Amino acid sequence: MKKLFAILCSMLFLFGAAACGTQTPPDVGGEQPGTEQPGGEKDPGKDPDGDKQPPEETPEDPPAIAETPQLIRDNKMTQGFNLSKQHDGEPGYIGELVFDDSQKGKLHYWDLCQWNSGYYHKVDGKFPDDYNMLYAEKTVENGTYTWQDRAGSKTFSVNPESGVFYLGINGSKEYYERRPLNEGFMTYVINFTLDDEKELHVSKMKTLFCEFEYTLEKFERADYADDQAQFVIYFILRNRNKDSKDYMQYLWFGLYPYDNRFTFAPDHQAFDTNTTSGFIYGIGAEKYLLAKPEVGVQTYFMFDLAPYARDALAVAQSHGAFKNTSFEEIEIEGGNIGWEVGGAYDVGMTVSMFNLFAEYNDGTATA
Repeated sequence: MKKLFAILCSMLFLFGAAACGTQTPPDVGGEQPGTEQPGGEKDPGKDPDGDKQPPEETPEDPPAIAETPQLIRDNKMTQGFNLSKQHDGEPGYIGELVFDDSQKGKLHYWDLCQWNSGYYHKVDGKFPDDYNMLYAEKTVENGTYTWQDRAGSKTFSVNPESGVFYLGINGSKEYYERRPLNEGFMTYVINFTLDDEKELHVSKMKTLFCEFEYTLEKFERADYADDQAQFVIYFILRNRNKDSKDYMQYLWFGLYPYDNRFTFAPDHQAFDTNTTSGFIYGIGAEKYLLAKPEVGVQTYFMFDLAPYARDALAVAQSHGAFKNTSFEEIEIEGGNIGWEVGGAYDVGMTVSMFNLFAEYNDGTATA
């Protein structure tokens, strides 16, 4: 993420929309909500071909945005990673991935999560070590550090100078047949945190822009592949008022940069029935994408989350959550970003920019 806070690509910025690029892709050298549809089925009432047409024209001279500090803590991932267990959603860590020995045992702001990796290869109920990134081989080339598990299922690369990272899954190594309904699916994400020394109450934010640039590097499908391969971003909205009856209640606040089932992944509003109890408020991709990402094509969007945060709480309340919560009590926290793969898809994504910036109601910017 060597790039500074970019100039917005189009007037769509004013409405929280997005622009997609076609530049050359860069050379990279705790919990996750389950948003899959059973059996890989598409949401009812949605057009599987995504035939809605995006806007055809964008202005050449978009307005500039002031450069502001980052809300995402250690956004270039310089401090290494905690490593999750393989059992889906199980809390705690089994180790760490570090760039050098000096980082061992130190504080890491990011987690690499490998939930259900090796699920269909368990022996006597135990997840196999070959699918555990704890035993991954580490290589270094041109400042980029790469780990790959011994099974050849998962690859993780990161350049701590630029912050560019790559997450790849070979689902054909995970699934040897079509995934049975309601059985575990592979979740390969990284958890991030926000700087809690900054103001995180969403009600005090005039804008909250997520800036994201990424390239689908690989998408291959086995003959028996079914279900979904989707790349998601989830933030957490939480009641942090210690005097509230809803203290620490949260919801998942999501974006869907890629989903193989749709041209534009649809809105998703429901309680998570997988491993968490949080409500999911997912914002459909047609609000920030102009086209479905293609292999080898770099995609960019800048999207204002602030207008949707209040609606997210209202929708969750209409479903029975946050019964004692006002919008003024809601803060945005960290979350996770990465792959949910429910079938034999071999996929890889490079993320070359992931930023979160706020402008506050009093006119100040993230500081």
